[in-house]
Amino acid sequence: MNYYAIMNTIKAHTEETYERLVEAFKNRLGQVEKQPGFRTLIVLENREKKELKILVIWRSRQDFEKWLESRVFLEAHTRARGKISRGAESVGEEYRVLELVGGEKD
Repeated sequence: MNYYAIMNTIKAHTEETYERLVEAFKNRLGQVEKQPGFRTLIVLENREKKELKILVIWRSRQDFEKWLESRVFLEAHTRARGKISRGAESVGEEYRVLELVGGEKD
């Protein structure tokens, strides 16, 4: 298995921005799960830290890169950024998945 994972941590500076961030995820366009190579999306929230962690598992790094280059990626992220503006920081990290239990298998 050579699955690829992206973990994005978004930290809001204020409670108001945090609420807009959570709302943006609740009302997201739902396009990532329609992309070739998509496996899993997990959104974790920590209200105390005003932080979300978004974990997306892909079949391969190439599938992830195709998503980044797609028109729907640009639309989804432009829409979300407009709701959050400059009130949050985002840090992304890349991982190779050593083990994935449950869900679909190729």
